[in-house]
Amino acid sequence: DLRLAKVGVAAGGTAALAAAARKQKQALRDAQTEADDLRQQLADVTAAKEALEATTSDSAASADELNAQIEALTADKTALEAQLADSQAQLEQARGEYAESTAWQQRAPAIVDLGQSLSLMSDTKLAAANSSAAAGSMPHLVSAPQDLADVKGIGRTYEQRLYNAGIGSFWELAVCSDDDLKNILEINELQMLSIDLDAIRADARRLAEETGTVGMLWDGEAPDDFEPINGIGKTFEQRLYDGGIRTYKALAAATPEQLAGIVKAKKPSQPDYQSWIDQARALVQPAGGE
Repeated sequence: DLRLAKVGVAAGGTAALAAAARKQKQALRDAQTEADDLRQQLADVTAAKEALEATTSDSAASADELNAQIEALTADKTALEAQLADSQAQLEQARGEYAESTAWQQRAPAIVDLGQSLSLMSDTKLAAANSSAAAGSMPHLVSAPQDLADVKGIGRTYEQRLYNAGIGSFWELAVCSDDDLKNILEINELQMLSIDLDAIRADARRLAEETGTVGMLWDGEAPDDFEPINGIGKTFEQRLYDGGIRTYKALAAATPEQLAGIVKAKKPSQPDYQSWIDQARALVQPAGGE
């Protein structure tokens, strides 16, 4: 019995030891698991720290780069602002100079209009305008041409060629160059042997001065030659031109009363105005027309 009791005690102690051993082993496993968890947490924290440090480093580099860009842009902005201020100052100066240089235009609008009209004209007319100013006369525009056939050396044919070329005043003819006159009048080399262009210009200038038309510039359409119409000579032709009747079409559309008011022929003899109208209609009527 005593032996059994000892055996029982031994068995109980062994069981207790085994239980204690199991507890220790479990505690060890738990401790190991906890240690592993802590290691993982430490690894995670370390990785997060390294990532944060890397991000912080990248951010710092990016911040440095951005700061450099900002500084460069700020410098550019400052330079542009300086350029803008300089340009603004130049603009204000230019505006002031322009206002000073154009102030006269408000006081002399007619001259401004003349200048605008002259800017659209041919070189020949511009030369005539400049010559007029040099001669002390203001250029002025007229719609009716002068009787250029009054100039020595200019007959009816040359007169019409001058009109067709836009030359309609004594002054314009007086300042025409040799080349212009040769081209306009269609003068060949053989004809040049008997034509004195200087004399033509001199006589045109004389007529311009005598008629007080220095600086006159003709600004109208080329008129038709009325002299072939029976009853219309140089004098009546010029009166018709001055009265606004400058083409066969205009003459054909006029009434005898209108023509009488324009021509103002001396009484008692009166031109046959109806005949003029009929002849003009015949010239306007197309060949073969009714």
